[in-house]
Amino acid sequence: MIFLTQLTALLFLAAFPEAGRADDSPSTSGVNFVPQVTIGQDSEANFTKGTAVPVDGNTVGQYIRLIYKYAIGVIGILATIVMMIGGVLWLTAGGNQTRVSEAQEW
Repeated sequence: MIFLTQLTALLFLAAFPEAGRADDSPSTSGVNFVPQVTIGQDSEANFTKGTAVPVDGNTVGQYIRLIYKYAIGVIGILATIVMMIGGVLWLTAGGNQTRVSEAQEW
């Protein structure tokens, strides 16, 4: 039954290819993305809160790229904090090898 349904759909799309084609032009699609938060102050992409952004082939990629850049900054800050904690633990170890090894793990 599933095979026949798939075969029917394939024959339909072969007979009427325009029915299954996606419309890539943003002017006719009218699909807009309205971000809930502002992300990115980039020359290529700027997603400002409440401002409609027309969806095209690059919109999702630009949004993911901006989220990635934001995440890299957050991870850099967290890595710096973790290294600082390890340094403070090492300074306060007082020569105790167990505390020094714990600090090195941090």
